Amino acid sequence: MVLGTHLYEFLLSNLFSIIIFSILPHKEWRFIMCSIPIFNLFSAISLNTISFSKSETRFFSNRLLCKSIVYLTLFSQLFVSVFMVLVSFYNYPGGYALTYLHSLECSEKNVLVHIDTYSAISGVTRFGQHRRDWNYSKSENLSLNEYQSFTHLLTNQPKVHNNDFKTIAIVYGYSGLNLKHAYAEIKKAIRSRSIKCFIYSNFKNNRNSTIIFGVIKLEPKVWIMKNNQISLSSTSEQETPDPQSVFPKVFF
Repeated sequence: MVLGTHLYEFLLSNLFSIIIFSILPHKEWRFIMCSIPIFNLFSAISLNTISFSKSETRFFSNRLLCKSIVYLTLFSQLFVSVFMVLVSFYNYPGGYALTYLHSLECSEKNVLVHIDTYSAISGVTRFGQHRRDWNYSKSENLSLNEYQSFTHLLTNQPKVHNNDFKTIAIVYGYSGLNLKHAYAEIKKAIRSRSIKCFIYSNFKNNRNSTIIFGVIKLEPKVWIMKNNQISLSSTSEQETPDPQSVFPKVFF
């Protein structure tokens, strides 16, 4: 066997804990984070047994096949991890919106920004609220009249504020995977025998497309809105910053 019988008790207890936490309505990654070292330990023991054990068992009658499966799994996990990092890069439109608002209104003082719930949970943190002469509010359940006291909004519901605010930028974020589009692009590349062309075209169109690398779908997530009634006095003239230098996707 790959593991000693006594070690399976730890593995089963770990799996049982994850099952119990999975039943809970409220799930968080931190609940099961403590189980990762145990799984890493068992993976290391199993890999060591497959790689260096000289004894032939019914589990390892074809050692070359076992090693191939292990290494294929490792490389697959590496690929998935890199891909998920890329996906998560587009998963924080609220934080990108606040960063871009700072760039847009860098010369303004006494700015009062309201951050709605969606923006707050998608990247806006206290670390990003670095302007001491600005006020940031995350108050909830406000009436439309109360919103009029703010100079700017970061919101996921722009239609509610269209009468009193104007949109100055829209931040796009992750909305899913377009596997059908990716399959069509890969199929077309295979037919034309030009994988290089497929990769180049997807990187080239990455800047202005709402489908990144042929598979990651983007859609409008956070609207940066400015109050029509409140005029701010700029201390100096400023140029509109390049949105692509701040974060992945901004459209005007």
